[in-house]
Amino acid sequence: MASPAVPRLRVDEAHATSGDLRILCELFGLSTAGAMRYIETVNSPDRGGTYRI
Repeated sequence: MASPAVPRLRVDEAHATSGDLRILCELFGLSTAGAMRYIETVNSPDRGGTYRI
């Protein structure tokens, strides 16, 4: 489950881009570490994530 501290829009976008790190960095102006936070949230086993990191 996504943490309340993780904005829902970014979680949805991480899911929509299949966890594409570059797109998340460019779209939201995130650092690589920041984008990884969203990808890891979407990729968590309890959300059925299957994205490669």
